[in-house]
Amino acid sequence: MPHPESLEPLEALRILTSRSSPKLPPEVPLGEASGFLAEDLSLPASSPRRPGAAGAPVASTNGFALPPGAREGDECAVLGALSPSGALDPWGAPPPGEGERGADPTRPSSGPASGPPAVLRVETGAEVPAAFDRVLPAGSATLLGSGRIRIESLPEAGAGLWPRRRAAAGEPLVIERGTPLGSRLKALLAAAGVKAVRARRPLTVAVAVVGDDLAEGRAPAAGRVADLTGPWLEAHLERLGLEPLALDALGDEPGAVRDAILHVRERAQVLVLAGGGGEGLTDRVFEALRRFEAEVVFQGVALDGSPNVLLARALGVEVLGLGGKPLEAACGFDLFVVPALLSLLGASTTVWDWSRGLWPLEGPLASPSARPPPRAAWASALPCRLEPGPEGPRLRAIEDADPFLPWVPGQEGWAVLQPPKKLQGRGPKGGGEPPGPGRAGGRPPAHAREPPRAWYQPVSGP
Repeated sequence: MPHPESLEPLEALRILTSRSSPKLPPEVPLGEASGFLAEDLSLPASSPRRPGAAGAPVASTNGFALPPGAREGDECAVLGALSPSGALDPWGAPPPGEGERGADPTRPSSGPASGPPAVLRVETGAEVPAAFDRVLPAGSATLLGSGRIRIESLPEAGAGLWPRRRAAAGEPLVIERGTPLGSRLKALLAAAGVKAVRARRPLTVAVAVVGDDLAEGRAPAAGRVADLTGPWLEAHLERLGLEPLALDALGDEPGAVRDAILHVRERAQVLVLAGGGGEGLTDRVFEALRRFEAEVVFQGVALDGSPNVLLARALGVEVLGLGGKPLEAACGFDLFVVPALLSLLGASTTVWDWSRGLWPLEGPLASPSARPPPRAAWASALPCRLEPGPEGPRLRAIEDADPFLPWVPGQEGWAVLQPPKKLQGRGPKGGGEPPGPGRAGGRPPAHAREPPRAWYQPVSGP
């Protein structure tokens, strides 16, 4: 039986990701492994090339170790060359004013009184002393003569170090389960001495758009429209490291959905359908599933922006339904389909659970009064951008979002706002957020002046 009402977004997310944990697969040699890590891997902070190095990182490139005070354009004295064996080959004494007799050459002087800081020449594999926080590639420096260089392009802190320096000494590097086993990760694991891993094979996910009016793969004709949703679904599944199985566009008649399930039952674990789940006369996906006696777990999510999400099961295939409009489909894919697929692979919640934290949301669309009246007690999903702020990162709603422009993974995504009633009641007991600091003078409480907070899910691809 279908769920009688649309679910709240967090409840839909919980149901989609609440499967029993799959059994751990056996270990396989690292060179033969593919797919996704099946368990967390903890790599020691020290380099395997320098046993007993007390957690100190090593240079991952040939170049110059720079201290935190270095700036682009600085003309720096080179204290010496540090080899992978730890030997220091001095390049000559520091110029007057930039060092003292008997000073430790691995502790460069810095500050206005001493001019630009001194640097160290390092080779790949050399342990980088604690006074330096990055390595400038040799090609980004200009030699100015004996024992001096100019910094042409300043790398970010931690660049050129392996593993990157972390705040806590000796803190291990954790590679979370569900991480794709690409060539770069396998090279990192090999360098850390990992010989074998447990890996899960990628899921095969069938995908199809629904609609008699779609002109798939050809120019639209009278009474037909271009398919603007199907083309990117396959690419996004590949980006996740999964194996897509693209089907031809399905017709509106209920038998088309049944035939698709029968076609993929031995070939795919999941079938993603885009379209056919709305309120139009030709939207008959739910009718098709009911006729086929599928188990409909839920139909609809109380979320303006992506309401037509459903989950059903038939013949061992999980059917995930999305709305057919491009922006609605993209929103539902990132908020619900991606977590559902990654949880099937046993991925850590830190990879897919967007409900783990609330972010400040700014912009005209962030105000409930600026948005169209939502359905009663519904949340809203807004395209947004992750931006730096004076008190930390925050979200900014994107006005007039265009699904056909390239989006930036990790910087743009979806803000999920609580229903207006919950936003208005937000405070010490509203939404579980801690109260802001009290202020005197009869001013509104802090939570009434602060921007609303929203959950955030990055886009899965451009």
